[in-house]
Amino acid sequence: MSLIGTLVLHSFPKVSGSPPEIIEELTDFQDRGAWSVGYMPNELVGAEALPLLSQLCEWTGQPSLTAFIFEGDCAFVSALTPDGSFFSSCLARAAAAGLDDLDSAQATERYGSPEQASARAAAWAVAAGLRPDVPHLTAVFSETGEDDSEIWFGYALFNRLLAALGVPASTNRTFYDDE
Repeated sequence: MSLIGTLVLHSFPKVSGSPPEIIEELTDFQDRGAWSVGYMPNELVGAEALPLLSQLCEWTGQPSLTAFIFEGDCAFVSALTPDGSFFSSCLARAAAAGLDDLDSAQATERYGSPEQASARAAAWAVAAGLRPDVPHLTAVFSETGEDDSEIWFGYALFNRLLAALGVPASTNRTFYDDE
């Protein structure tokens, strides 16, 4: 399986209707209480994730979130609430900025500061009925990834992000879990 792909966090449906077709593309499901994380080999970054996020919000009646993992080194996070509140940022910002040759100021302009990203993520979590840990969120969004030797660092940060958002721990292991 490629180290490039999108992880999708969504709740189980609280409304009726058929699931969006894109759900059929998700594999390697990870159960997290009332939430599920699936993997797809697609590249969905920023606004590109909006159609999927919108479909999931409509189907579940709950917020949804994606994280495009690039080479396991960094993650580009996009999240939407049913009322249309959208945010995007990145995990392992130095690695992400390096992909686009951005300096620190340009990276902050594009992705927001770690404090801005954690505030938006906390608001998303509250809308999802979760109990976010804002200091933990800030720490996760502050990780640079520059000196980390951890394999698949972007996946590890994604799991840390879910914990900081208040998403329950996984009840099953998948290829992208922390060891």
